[in-house]
Amino acid sequence: MTGNSFFEWPIRVYFEGVDSGGIVYYASYLKFMERVRIGWFRCSGIDVAELVTKGRVLFVVKSPELDYRQPTKLSGALRVSVILQRVQRASLDLLQEITYDNQVVCARS
Repeated sequence: MTGNSFFEWPIRVYFEGVDSGGIVYYASYLKFMERVRIGWFRCSGIDVAELVTKGRVLFVVKSPELDYRQPTKLSGALRVSVILQRVQRASLDLLQEITYDNQVVCARS
């Protein structure tokens, strides 16, 4: 695998990702992380859709363990990062974090 071992992308919180009180749903963090993982692949020159259709290669999240540290709200400007920790024969180990105001609000390893 070539490309950067660190990638970060901004995400804005919209109505679709929050509850009636304007707090981000727990599952929305997984969606934010997925969007940024795909963006990381693209910026690394990897077309995930092409891998699926032509190469029959799929990426599966094996264990989505999240550590929620503090809530975020509607219209929040988040930064989502991907850190490549290890490349193995048939898997990648990634660390992902979501920050708001330079504070980690959610992490996945």
